[in-house]
Amino acid sequence: MLFTTSGKGSGKSYVPKGFSVTLTLAAAPLSGPGLTYEVHATTSACGEISFTYEPGTPYESATGLNGWADWGTCDNQAGDGSVELLTVEVAGNKVIWEFGFKAISLKVGTVLSDMKAFVDPSNPVVPFPSNATTGELDVFDVATGTGTWKVS
Repeated sequence: MLFTTSGKGSGKSYVPKGFSVTLTLAAAPLSGPGLTYEVHATTSACGEISFTYEPGTPYESATGLNGWADWGTCDNQAGDGSVELLTVEVAGNKVIWEFGFKAISLKVGTVLSDMKAFVDPSNPVVPFPSNATTGELDVFDVATGTGTWKVS
């Protein structure tokens, strides 16, 4: 998993314009229903945040939305809660969540820690990962990080 910002300038004149989270898998993610791909982190500003991709559900077919971001204790882009529904990009073996920097609750200097990525079975009809109700016993694969990343 990789957290990055993008923007103009360099050094002290660098201004972040975008924020992205990239989950790199060994192979391309499934495009049909049945698996959920997630990235979690704890932040110094918003508590635990998570990014979810759940492809192939009837909800995606009806709305085009195949994922969401949960901004923890902070507001989403619309300012109407912490959960933000969105369309997640897939490029080969990468799952990518992208946001405009001004629209997210994470500010320059926010520290991310306790990073974890996992793949777990999900309900093929309703977007809802299985671990949300049963814990992490039913996940297929888990990767964790012990380092930190500072939004800059």
